[in-house]
Amino acid sequence: MSIAYITDAQMLKKTRIERHPRLNFWRLSTNINFSDFDIGDLLFFLSKDREYLKKGEKGIIGFGRCAGFKVASPQHMWRVYKEENGYSSKEEFFSALKRSQKDRMLPERISAIYLEDVLFLQMPIYLSECGMNISPRTESYIYLDKEVPLKILKYAKDRLDFWSSHEDADKVIEKEIRRIILKQAAEDAGDLPLPANELQLLQRRAKSFQKQHPDYLFLDPQHTILCSIDQKTEILFPKDRRIDRRFWLGQRALYQEKLDFEPEYRVYDKECEEL
Repeated sequence: MSIAYITDAQMLKKTRIERHPRLNFWRLSTNINFSDFDIGDLLFFLSKDREYLKKGEKGIIGFGRCAGFKVASPQHMWRVYKEENGYSSKEEFFSALKRSQKDRMLPERISAIYLEDVLFLQMPIYLSECGMNISPRTESYIYLDKEVPLKILKYAKDRLDFWSSHEDADKVIEKEIRRIILKQAAEDAGDLPLPANELQLLQRRAKSFQKQHPDYLFLDPQHTILCSIDQKTEILFPKDRRIDRRFWLGQRALYQEKLDFEPEYRVYDKECEEL
């Protein structure tokens, strides 16, 4: 599920000007246990700055795809991610952290959501345009309604800031649209009706494959079905000789029905691939 996070535009300024495709989106809270947000999901930047307000409503000015989570000291965050934290120097980064603290002291630890394929918009997108209303008092983040991320991405096609966004921005949006369609198909399919021992077997195989191929992301909350969207779309169903291969036919038909293009399905099993 995607989230919209209240963001200070100053934090995004360097990333935007220098066209960095990655951002270590830091947070003062050290709690990274989102109830429904995972690697592969989108984080939208919801700006609280006056220039992006419309009748008091905050506007979305960009987004990125979650690639990981981390909790560490500010010193470690700068040593590892440097300017990807959104600032030109360690001093600027630490100063921003102190300003965000009530006691104006540098926190011992912070958390971060590492984002890839970061893109920015020339004109904000407002959630009210997408059929969703939020309270003006929202100060952290909100989960977006199921149909909203797809609407935002379609609006984003015409509102991209081509100065700030890299040359493959259009392709990134198309990939994310396809990924969201597939994830919605996985939600519609529901949990796999398998005994616990068989489900755990498939999960182990899928997770083992994903560790070796991080460009593949999970589609379903059970972490069994993977997809890769690059030059072509591949959907991977983990297989085992103890589970009837016909089990996946209904799943494949559902994904095909949801797509408005012809993806290339590749079904991996233990004999032909690492699963």
